[in-house]
Amino acid sequence: MLHPDRALLLIIVQRSSRALTGVIALYRRSWARAVLYGKELRDKPRTWLRPLPWFCGLHHPLLCVVALASVVCSAPAESRTSPRLSFRLVHQFAIIVPVFVNESGPYDFLLDTGANSSTVDLELGQKLGLELKAGETVRTLVRQKPVGWAVARTITVGPITATHLPLLVRDLVGVHKLDPAIRGVLGQDTLNGADYLIDYGHRRLEFDGDGDLLRSLAGRHTPFTRLSTPGNSAAGALVIRAAVVDGSPRIRNLLLDSGTASLVLFAESAAGSSASFGGLLQDDEGEQQPTELRHVQLQIADREWDLFANSLVFYESKLEINGLVPTSIFLRLYISNSGGFVILSPKVRGRSFLIGVLSTIGGGSGS
Repeated sequence: MLHPDRALLLIIVQRSSRALTGVIALYRRSWARAVLYGKELRDKPRTWLRPLPWFCGLHHPLLCVVALASVVCSAPAESRTSPRLSFRLVHQFAIIVPVFVNESGPYDFLLDTGANSSTVDLELGQKLGLELKAGETVRTLVRQKPVGWAVARTITVGPITATHLPLLVRDLVGVHKLDPAIRGVLGQDTLNGADYLIDYGHRRLEFDGDGDLLRSLAGRHTPFTRLSTPGNSAAGALVIRAAVVDGSPRIRNLLLDSGTASLVLFAESAAGSSASFGGLLQDDEGEQQPTELRHVQLQIADREWDLFANSLVFYESKLEINGLVPTSIFLRLYISNSGGFVILSPKVRGRSFLIGVLSTIGGGSGS
C-alpha cells in the first residue's frame, strides 16, 4: 500500500502528464488548422477597396491559441514606462497603439513606419490647444497639399518620449474609415531613436533599450536607408532593397510600411495584359487612385514571398522609392534604428514552441 504522500505525488504527476499531453495535442491541431488557413488565404487574391493602400490585401498571421492561458493566469498590467506595449490589430494589419500628447491621453494612434512625420487630427489638435501654423506640405496619391502643423511638448508611446516634436495637424478622413477611434498617426520621427520588435502574433511592441532583446533573436540583418526628410536626415522612413519578379526580376527600393495591407508598386506606365483591375486605393485624405492587380514574387535578402501587388501610376515620376511593402507579411519584425538594419521574422534563440507556451501561461515573455 502506498504512503498517502506518495499516492498524492503520483496523482499530481499523472495529471501534469495529461495536461502536458493536452497542450501538445492542442498545438498540433492548431498548427494543422493554421497551415490549412494560410494555404487557403494564399490561394485567394484579396483586394480591399478602402483607405491608403492599407486595405488592398490581407495579412494572415498563423496563431496558435492555448486555452489554458486565459484560465491559469492573467497578463500583468503594463505601465507607461514598460518596455512591452500591447496594441490592437485592425483588419489584420493596422497597429493601433496608445499615445500620450502633452501628457494628455492615451489616444489611439496608427503606428505607421512608412510615415516620416507624426500627425494628429484637427479635432484632437483643437482639444489640446495646439498653436497651428502654416507652411507644411503632404503628398497624397494624386497631388501635394498644404497642411498646418504645431509643436508638441511631448509625445509618449510606451517608454519612448519625444520632446518638442513638430506634428502635422490635418483631417484624417481615410484613417477614420479604417477605425473611427484613431486620433493620429505615429510616424518615424517619434521612434527614430528606438530599437523595437513588432510582434504581430502576440500583438505587442517590445522596446530594446539595452540590446538584450536583439541578443535573444536569430536572423539576418537586412540594412535599410532612410527616405530623405528636409531638415532631419535621421528621421526618415525606412527603405530596403528588394527584388520583385514579374516576368523578369527588378531591383526596387521599397518602403517598410506598417500602414499598408498589401504590396504596392509604383509603375512608370500603365501595366500590360498580365495585370487585372485591382480597384481603387484611397489615402488618408480621401484621395483615390485606380490600381491594377498582378501576381509577383518578392525577394528580400534570403527570403521569398508570393504576393498579389497593387500597381499604380504615381503622378510624380521622380521618386526615391518604387513601392510599399507591408510589414504584416512578417510574423515579427525587429527594427534597429541605432544599427541601421531590420530582422525579418526573427526567431528566438534556443526556445522551442512548448517553452514559449509554458512561459506565456506562467506570465513570462512568449516566443
